[in-house]
Amino acid sequence: SNNFQAPGQLSAEKVSDGIRLDWSAPALGDAVNLKWHSGTVHDAAGLPSGGAFYAGVQWSAEELVPYESLSLSEVEVYVNQIPDQMFLLVYEGDDLVRQQYVPTLRQYSFNSIKLDNPLPLTSGRTLRVVIYVQHNEISVPLGYDEGPAKTSRGDLYSSDGVTWSTLTDNDIDGNWNITLVLRAYADNEAAQASVALPRFTAHTSGVNAGGKLMTQAVPEASSSLYAFDGYNVYCNGTKLTAEPISETTYLDREPKTVDYCEYQVKAVYSGYGEVGSNIVRVITTGIGGVEGYDGISIAASDGNIYVSGLASGENVYVYDSAGRMVVSAVAGKDSVLCISMSAVPEGVYMVKTSGKTAKINVTKR
Repeated sequence: SNNFQAPGQLSAEKVSDGIRLDWSAPALGDAVNLKWHSGTVHDAAGLPSGGAFYAGVQWSAEELVPYESLSLSEVEVYVNQIPDQMFLLVYEGDDLVRQQYVPTLRQYSFNSIKLDNPLPLTSGRTLRVVIYVQHNEISVPLGYDEGPAKTSRGDLYSSDGVTWSTLTDNDIDGNWNITLVLRAYADNEAAQASVALPRFTAHTSGVNAGGKLMTQAVPEASSSLYAFDGYNVYCNGTKLTAEPISETTYLDREPKTVDYCEYQVKAVYSGYGEVGSNIVRVITTGIGGVEGYDGISIAASDGNIYVSGLASGENVYVYDSAGRMVVSAVAGKDSVLCISMSAVPEGVYMVKTSGKTAKINVTKR
């Protein structure tokens, strides 16, 4: 996906209701993959007597906010047995915005479908990607994972493309093996105009209505696409997030009984694992400070600011809340640079070195 990049630089700040962490998203590489399934096919589903049905996955507008600069470029789906016909359908809200016939498929495999016309994601709209299949009574076409189902997100099912239910309603606890591939640019080749491909005609027959899907056990197989699932936040090695979050900020409100906390954010890639950010140490006793594993530590105590880990000759600047520089100093050969704040009032100050910026609360006793 993006070569499993770590999150961007992690910073920490003491605020009135806890410790606020901020970071930036991993640098985008070739693609970002979105999916609700685990990455592994568990079983396959189809209609007992054959027919047509729609398998869908959906993301809300809020879930798509981090990816609004990207375009839907490809869709991967697990095909167990090749259906008589397959179409890829893409909806924004209830509007069908892309439809594409899929002429070539491989059975017992994850198949990648390139959109002839990639779709830029639209702010404020849900995105539903649907695989429509027609199949005979001896084929079971589409794969799903071992669950649990992400209900109404990874397990949408319809017999007519209008009224939607779920795999759970079919007594199946799983998610369709459908993955979205998002890219920052489109490099798809133009569709071949020499071949007249079928156009999708909505199937609205009530023949399958009320009938449930049947399942078939299949050999386990895994997608080669690793999806970026979000972030886990850790404090002193303990995970704070119950499940990966999509935001690039986190507020730790838990009271602290230790002298300091070491925070790290890890990007989560399903099928691969976690990739960690830099570690930031927040001192939680009477001295306010932030320390990073770049070797630079900044703390305040008794009206002074202490900076350690600087190279000799390195400049340090202190700014007040209005952005005015109030003190500057140059590191010498001593291991700790002491900056006196006696000439300025108590309050919150920004301390900046060549490699670190930290907000420090200066108090005088």
